[in-house]
Amino acid sequence: MKRISLAAILVGLLAFGCNNDDVTVISACDVENPIEDLEWLRSEIQRRKNDTSADAVYCYIEQAKSDGQTIFIYNDCNPLASKVIPILNCSGTSVGFLGDENFRLNGIEKRFVLFRPTDFACKLD
Repeated sequence: MKRISLAAILVGLLAFGCNNDDVTVISACDVENPIEDLEWLRSEIQRRKNDTSADAVYCYIEQAKSDGQTIFIYNDCNPLASKVIPILNCSGTSVGFLGDENFRLNGIEKRFVLFRPTDFACKLD
């Protein structure tokens, strides 16, 4: 009995200890878990998990609020790249870009990292 319990504990620790799903999940877009419940977001996260390009270690997704609406920011922290950062709404439609006239930096609040790769190369404040 102890072997089974110890084995179950070890499997549980491995499953959770090596998982990158230790990010905060806050209900939004009329769903409890946007990562699981929004098909477009789940697909994008899976695509990013499968991405083996050198730049993938710099890319992450944030969830935030702008004018009371939930938004998703496809952010990038590569110090050598200058990119336009797209912003999507709850349906996965692009609604603008970080810093444009609709999404000024000071108008975005409650930002947090929703997804980052397991080999994430950046330190965020």
